[in-house]
Amino acid sequence: MTKALFFFVALLFAVACNNSTNTTDDLASSDYQKLKIQSEIGKIIRQSKDCNKRKDIECFMASFDSSFILESNESADKNRTIVKDSIKKDILRDWGIIAKMYEVEQWIDSINVPSPDTAIVFTNQFYHRTFARPNNQPGEDDIVSTQKHKETWIKRQSGWKQSRVKELGGAIYVNGQPYNPEEK
Repeated sequence: MTKALFFFVALLFAVACNNSTNTTDDLASSDYQKLKIQSEIGKIIRQSKDCNKRKDIECFMASFDSSFILESNESADKNRTIVKDSIKKDILRDWGIIAKMYEVEQWIDSINVPSPDTAIVFTNQFYHRTFARPNNQPGEDDIVSTQKHKETWIKRQSGWKQSRVKELGGAIYVNGQPYNPEEK
């Protein structure tokens, strides 16, 4: 009886150790996959940032999926569905009045990978540029803006693409002064 009990305990211990090792391996594999996906998406974000600095619209739009939707936090965009074609027009309009881009930065704060082909990415962006003044007024305005995003990325055959971006808020400074578009 003692031998049978000893054998049973040893067997139980071996199974527990084996399950523990598999769990650790699964976690390591999961962490590796998450870091790999973060690296892949980070590379696309850096490429997109460089396209933005050069005002290369086709290069910039290459990271957007055909299903892309922007959830803007601006009241002027309320009840407006902002799809990929609308974004392209809006970006070209904005680029048309940008006199100079000094700094364009975007980085990943965190990432969640609910499945191998979907990633939820929280990003921050920082822009510093000068814009032509409205209504053909002479001079330029120095604009600094920040924005946080919740981005949904999906894996396609051609690589990772942005499917949805939700603006979470940020700040705008015009000539060093806080600017609130809601008050204008």
